[in-house]
Amino acid sequence: MSAVAADTAQLLPREGWIRRYVDLYTPMSEAPAEAHMATALAVMSAAVGWRAFIRWGESAEPCNLFVMLEGGSATAKKTTTARTGSGLVRHAMRGMPEGIDRPLSVRSVSHTSRRGLIELVGTADEAKAMLWESSPPPGILLDWDEFGAVLGKPGDVKGADWLGQVRATLMELYGGRHGGIQTGEMKFKPARCSVSVLATMTRQELEQRMSMGLMRDGFLGRFVMVPHPGRSAYLSEPPTWTPLDSQARDRLADELRLVASSSHEVGDIFRRMTPAGHEHRAEWYERRMRELDLAADEGGEVDVALADAMGRLQSTAIKVAAVMAVSERSPGEELSEVRIDADHVQQGIAFAELALTEVANLAGQGAGMPTDRYGRKILDYLDRRNGEGPVSRKQLMDTVRMDGMDATACWRVVERLHEEGKVTIRMVKSGGRPRFEVGLDRESAGVHS
Repeated sequence: MSAVAADTAQLLPREGWIRRYVDLYTPMSEAPAEAHMATALAVMSAAVGWRAFIRWGESAEPCNLFVMLEGGSATAKKTTTARTGSGLVRHAMRGMPEGIDRPLSVRSVSHTSRRGLIELVGTADEAKAMLWESSPPPGILLDWDEFGAVLGKPGDVKGADWLGQVRATLMELYGGRHGGIQTGEMKFKPARCSVSVLATMTRQELEQRMSMGLMRDGFLGRFVMVPHPGRSAYLSEPPTWTPLDSQARDRLADELRLVASSSHEVGDIFRRMTPAGHEHRAEWYERRMRELDLAADEGGEVDVALADAMGRLQSTAIKVAAVMAVSERSPGEELSEVRIDADHVQQGIAFAELALTEVANLAGQGAGMPTDRYGRKILDYLDRRNGEGPVSRKQLMDTVRMDGMDATACWRVVERLHEEGKVTIRMVKSGGRPRFEVGLDRESAGVHS
């Protein structure tokens, strides 16, 4: 009997490598099937890499995926699930030489920089980098536990500090290239690369670090976010790992190695799509993008952010479809024979819609964005003063705080409220440095005594 819950049926393939992965590892842990499915997606996408690509005019990007396991808490078994996928990659590459010639590898990451990322995924060997321009570079899976710190704080600007530079570099890697390193003893020329990410973080931290900028600049739109609230089973002791399980794992590893080392390619994903696949993709894309664009034209910044996020997720849907097609290919079928049908396209669409739903939940439901929550706290605080008059900037910043937001980000919210006419900001000169006082515009803020 399958260990897969009914509500994951639309996402989970009925057969193929990913299905066998889920059926093997779900009974072995307390994590839900969807977490193992997302892990398998990231692993297989790392093996496929530049062997399948999306081409827009002269530009192209590989069939890599950034997957985020978003658990309710530490009990969600996110790290354990991700480590299972990383372990399978290592098992698949057993006996193969270490180094840049290994067709697939995994790198565990916790704290890094732009330079550190490029050193992980690139090569200083110019001849090798040149070769990768015309043949698929080796696939790399970044196993990134507790990814939340990379998101920075609400209000941070992409590229403005070292964390912003890490985010900007990840966006480059998603497109299948790195910008190189031109300083220091070891230099890397810009080159193609094939990088997939398997990240973990808690829902609470994601809510705290969520910002409109992460949605508008396309960063979160590059992630397949797979939520799961916690355990799907309670195992008082480890299940028995049998010889049959070892054989099933070896078959998964062998197939993964075959994909990663194949001399054949899927090629341009759209050219490998069946007529039914094209038709299904076109109907969904045109309808969904029109809906989101219309909502953005008539709605607020959250609607605009959702339209921006889908601008990237629609490409993610195509990548997922291609990975599913590779996963479900027949035994002995070469990558060059893979076809992407309407079912594969629908699986990609389902993942894109799941990710967009998560973005919508984070941005427009519940407590909303951290900046919005902080704005409401400011208005509530000023209202509670009930006629005591304006408050100094220092007192306001010391009294009303928000986890994950520094003083600069908090003051930006106050300035936004001022621009919206909800608060007043007055500069007072008193001998020394001028100071700011903030008061409530009761009529504009919708507050009444």
